[in-house]
Amino acid sequence: MEKPRPSGKMLRVLLLEDNPRDADLSMRKLSEADFQFTAVVSRNSKEFKELLDKQSYDLILGDYRLPDWTGLDALHWLRTSGIMTPFILVTGTLGDELAIECIKAGADDYILKENLDRLPVAIRRALADQQLRLERDWAENELRESEHQYRLLFHANPHPMWVFDPETLRFLAVNSAAVHHYGYSVGEFLSMTVRDIRPAEEVPRLLEKIKDGTFGSAERYHEIWKHRKKDGTIIDVEVSSQPIMFRAIKATLVLAVDVTEHRKLEQQFRYAQKMEAIGRLAGGVAHDFNNLLMVIGSHAQLIWGHLGDPMRVDRYMQQIMSAIDRATLLTRQLLAFGRKQFQDLRILDLNSIVPEFCKMLPGLLGSDIEVVVRTSPRSCLVYSDKAQIEQVIMNLIVNARDAMPKGGTITIETDRQKLGREYFPSRGVNAQPGEYVMLAVTDTGIGMDAKTQSQIFEPFFTTKEPGKGTGLGLSTIYGIVKQSGGYTWVYSELGVGTTFKIYLPYAEAPIEEEVQAPIPQADATGEETILLVEDEAALRPAISEFLESRGYHVLSAANAAEALRISTTYEDAIDLLLTDLVMPGLGGVELAAKMRELRPGINVVYMSGYTEQTAKADALGKPEFYVQKPFSLPTLSGIARRALDSGEKRPTVFSKT
Repeated sequence: MEKPRPSGKMLRVLLLEDNPRDADLSMRKLSEADFQFTAVVSRNSKEFKELLDKQSYDLILGDYRLPDWTGLDALHWLRTSGIMTPFILVTGTLGDELAIECIKAGADDYILKENLDRLPVAIRRALADQQLRLERDWAENELRESEHQYRLLFHANPHPMWVFDPETLRFLAVNSAAVHHYGYSVGEFLSMTVRDIRPAEEVPRLLEKIKDGTFGSAERYHEIWKHRKKDGTIIDVEVSSQPIMFRAIKATLVLAVDVTEHRKLEQQFRYAQKMEAIGRLAGGVAHDFNNLLMVIGSHAQLIWGHLGDPMRVDRYMQQIMSAIDRATLLTRQLLAFGRKQFQDLRILDLNSIVPEFCKMLPGLLGSDIEVVVRTSPRSCLVYSDKAQIEQVIMNLIVNARDAMPKGGTITIETDRQKLGREYFPSRGVNAQPGEYVMLAVTDTGIGMDAKTQSQIFEPFFTTKEPGKGTGLGLSTIYGIVKQSGGYTWVYSELGVGTTFKIYLPYAEAPIEEEVQAPIPQADATGEETILLVEDEAALRPAISEFLESRGYHVLSAANAAEALRISTTYEDAIDLLLTDLVMPGLGGVELAAKMRELRPGINVVYMSGYTEQTAKADALGKPEFYVQKPFSLPTLSGIARRALDSGEKRPTVFSKT
């Protein structure tokens, strides 16, 4: 039997299509993708069978709905006739159940006529799979044809191969590649079982596969395993096996291909894809922040030129503050996307949060959009941050509103569901089975196609017009939900609408009472001494000058070392440490610990714009005395006043004893 060879550049294509225009569209897509081909069109079953009787084809493209039969009928006829030519359905709307049935019947793929751009990719994959099938069949036939050829292939194969007894699991034969690759001698192999080359955690899966007949006795078995070499190195191997007769006993032949390096390359490729997304993210951030900097800079220049006109100065200042607020919002979205914002985690009931939050929606959405709220009769408790949950709801609602320019209905639902192990793989999700709380937002808007759905969670991807959106809304949702241990699922149809479902792990603990922190007073003043530690040279004097204008005495330091020197030389009381959290050298948390050793009565307020280390509330000790950059100076003054007024008053004077 001659080894099958890849087909030449010229493909023979048979189209089963009764619509000449659709046939022309398919052929045009092949031409645009640089396929070299000749094509013949059959309009019904009779022409189709006659053409196949005359010659063979490299590829068949078939519609599903035809005058005298269906694409499924054509598939059954082909496969029962022994014709294994790759068959791709090119059809109109095809339901999921019908599509699955066609794939089971032998279709290599199916392409919707509204999405013909995917046709070249499907063809290349089908032809490649066909070539692989031909080569695999050839190899199996060659092994059966000659024991001599089998032995030659076995011992000369560059990949490890062995034969083992599926009952005792003992090695019966190994090739030189296995000896070289695994480090065991032939004698050592023959005294071992296939269990001995596997890590302990893989053995239960191996025994289960052997017990159910999947491994060792099944035809054309193929799977990825972890193996352990003699020196203890763990490798990833792609194992193929098939039953054979070896020395008059039923045995199993195994081919093991080391794919460890291949998997590393795959990881590098995925990393490169992440870098591409980060590049797009950086470009979007630069674009938005450049615009905001232009707003701030241009109005600052206008103020400089009109200092004598208070009304103009006031108007320009309002524009600057508005740009700062927009920059603050963008920063918070970036932190949520990167899952690095501070969280106030507590047990929350979505059945209470959703209706309460939705009371504010009519003014936001307008009279042409109806909001329907349906809460579950069962408790929907989650362990999360209330502000972030509300941000998720708001982003979904705004997204739904933008998808309904002519009005419509937004339905917000909560429910509690028990999701089994089989639920997640079908949705491409890696999550643990168990009880989840679902938050669903459904709109009756324009919907999305498959390509758009595949990109919606990418940072700065947006379908809106330039200047109408940052593209961070859904990626922010993705980051928040991931940070809370959940996942997001979306279903959409063009012209029908979209449903976003958020699944968060159900929390069984009782709801925590929410303690409302006092609102900082914008005009808070005082006479105490504050030690300000800020490594940003341009920011430090501004904070210092503002606090001094509120009556405080301020000692300034650029880093922790300088702050400790001031603390040891300043003889009077230091009432408050106001410190940046992340600084070169000693950080804010470590500085606070040393300051409390020197001055036990001192209070602490942390500041930071980079909050990866603040995600753990216990790292701060008192997280209510934390202020996220960028902040307004009056807000900082108010938080400082709260910190100074809290707790037991103790001496804050440095003692040398």
